[in-house]
Amino acid sequence: MVRRYFLSGLMVIAAFSIIVGLIGCSSSSGGPPEPPPPPPTDINGIVFNDADGNGVKGADEQGIAGVLVSNGSASMETDQDGNYTLPKTGSFIFVTTPGDCTPSGAWYRSISDSQFNFGLTHTPEKKTAQFTFVHMTDVHLDGDSLATLNQAVAEIQGISPAFVVATGDFVNVGDKLTISEAQANQWFGAFKTAVSGLDMPVYSALGNHDLADITQETGPGAQTGSSKNAFRRSFGPTYHSFDWGDYHCLVLDPNELNGAQHVYRITGAQLQWLQQDLSHRAGIPLLVFFHEPTTSWASQSEVLNLLLSGRSASQVSIFAGHGHHDLLTQAGGIPEQVTGAFSGEWWFGPSMDGNGPGYRLVSVNGDTISSLFKETGVTRKIQPRLPGPVVSGQVELKAQLYSEHGSTVEAGYCIDAGSVVPMTVGAGTPWSTASAVWDTAGLAQGFYTITFSANDGKETFTREVSVKVSPSQTVPIGDLLQHFETFQGWRVTIEGTALVAMFGPPLAEEGAGGMKVSDATGTVVVYTGECISPPLPSVSVGTSVRLTVVPLRFSWAFIEGADDPDHEGTFEQMESQLFLMSDVAGAVERDGSGNILALRLMRLVTAADLTKLS
Repeated sequence: MVRRYFLSGLMVIAAFSIIVGLIGCSSSSGGPPEPPPPPPTDINGIVFNDADGNGVKGADEQGIAGVLVSNGSASMETDQDGNYTLPKTGSFIFVTTPGDCTPSGAWYRSISDSQFNFGLTHTPEKKTAQFTFVHMTDVHLDGDSLATLNQAVAEIQGISPAFVVATGDFVNVGDKLTISEAQANQWFGAFKTAVSGLDMPVYSALGNHDLADITQETGPGAQTGSSKNAFRRSFGPTYHSFDWGDYHCLVLDPNELNGAQHVYRITGAQLQWLQQDLSHRAGIPLLVFFHEPTTSWASQSEVLNLLLSGRSASQVSIFAGHGHHDLLTQAGGIPEQVTGAFSGEWWFGPSMDGNGPGYRLVSVNGDTISSLFKETGVTRKIQPRLPGPVVSGQVELKAQLYSEHGSTVEAGYCIDAGSVVPMTVGAGTPWSTASAVWDTAGLAQGFYTITFSANDGKETFTREVSVKVSPSQTVPIGDLLQHFETFQGWRVTIEGTALVAMFGPPLAEEGAGGMKVSDATGTVVVYTGECISPPLPSVSVGTSVRLTVVPLRFSWAFIEGADDPDHEGTFEQMESQLFLMSDVAGAVERDGSGNILALRLMRLVTAADLTKLS
């Protein structure tokens, strides 16, 4: 909130003059008062072993050596007595909580605070090679969704993960991409209240919708530009680090504000901090969290180079949001998991990949990391793990089996209406995994339904998926729309001729645009957005191209609802692209009266997935 102290500085000056005058009158020397001391340029503090857990350093509580402390640009480790000194710059002083400790009080303090001591309690159980955490993203809170958040919090409490990371976009109320600070404060506060009862730490990252544009506030003194202040007041630093088990965890903020311009980039003080922070954790595996995927960053290569300095790509795992669909991608060889939105399609229904609103469970077992997206309210789930929607030969069938009601005791699969084939079930937490081998060698090319079944000792539950048996991974375009549910949410390779190509300025924003691609079997519309790194190439009409795309379904209720001031609007462009789809069979879903229900579009996630063949 912009506070306007037009109490008139004259009143303050007058009061100050009176006080000075009184002091002058009482002075025995009668001379001018001594000038005030200069403000301190350094901050001094201590990180200590808080044996009694009261957050206050006692006389017999010793400092802890080697704890990383930062001001957001410079970082240093505490000396043998737990002391540190940092320049008084930035917004916060914060500690990187060690992997075997827990803060007994705040882990960050505002630069304007009066003392900068940090208490830690020894919790050796954190120093473990096995733990589970929850990743949730794109919460988009409003009055109607608070009950769902409370339900999810109760579920998470029952699962009892080590920690929770929420990677931004907490706010759903606003006018397009902007919110007032009052709105930000309201929904940040609602989220904090909802998760306050959890028995584990909750770490928060800033999303693009969490920036408060204070031009919405009226009255004298209103300023132009976006603000991170509301987020900082609620959650503290927009970037920081902590250790857990054998991992160093980074929460980053790729939202750069350049006046009124908002770009996705990590520069300046944060880049300096990241370099110093990682220099103190050389060779240690990383868990990295932020909102916008790295393909949208102007600074992708700089940051990835830092993450990979002294590490292999297999030692780094990235978790992001922003896309509102679940997708595992690669960033410079690093696995980058974009998690489906907690709000689904901005509370209009399931996400565009068909998954319902939910959150990700992540299991860490040494250097092995696996995960499962669980919809809120779902108590039993089978998540097939297939090589892809197109298979051939000896196919390894795997399925994650989750149940709140007990361990899975048996599982199996059948093809179409065939007999059930038993699967081997391996123990695991918080899910088990079933596996088997399906031999497709004797089958004709075409589409088949796999039905997985499992029993948790109380009930049998099932999941159906469709796959195409074919020796070619290139999918005819006609199949994409005719068998849309088979490919929805998967990365699929197509080849065809560009009938329309509109990438970047002046036809679209940088990194955005669309194509209309056709082969002998059909035509699809491909859209892209925020493909900044690497940049999109120029494509001429008539060019033969190979694309890896993700088939997604956008409900018409959402597209029209984007104009509603009570919901964030990010895909209004879809409405304007209808002219591209008017002659594309199967691209527009309609009801019996001809009303539009949804659009079926192909998303190009990164420019690296586009190859010009001629």
